[in-house]
Amino acid sequence: MYLFVANYPLSDILSTDSPTYVRSNLATTPVFDSVDRTHAMAIQQLQQQDSEMSECIDNCSEAAQAAEMCADACIEAGNEEMAECIRLCRDVADLTSMHARFMSRNSDYHAELASVCADACEACIEECKQFDVEHCQTCVDVLEPCVESCRSMAA
Repeated sequence: MYLFVANYPLSDILSTDSPTYVRSNLATTPVFDSVDRTHAMAIQQLQQQDSEMSECIDNCSEAAQAAEMCADACIEAGNEEMAECIRLCRDVADLTSMHARFMSRNSDYHAELASVCADACEACIEECKQFDVEHCQTCVDVLEPCVESCRSMAA
């Protein structure tokens, strides 16, 4: 059985130069028409979205871990002024880990959760910036790329 593209059998289409060209005995002829180019662009766009989603999953996972560690360190410090930091860090840890799971299963709700996740991360960043302690500054550094990738996923 042969698959014909531009009147050439599939065996004649394979080319080491580029998948977008047909190699024949006489000449090299473009394979893609406008529909094929649209399809190729759609595939490329999906691959880029997968890459962005993968990056966001990684950022959310790191943010969850950093926020949990920050909350634990704030509790150990016993400073009552850090109560809001603890609450926000715990919220961020829960939201970012949930968002990573939603993206992993390609949930229809992950984009909506991305916006909430970014908002919570921004609030946590502002709170952590108030304290001149290493764990809070580490939390800020980890949450900033998470905000960016979550905003990108929400768009």
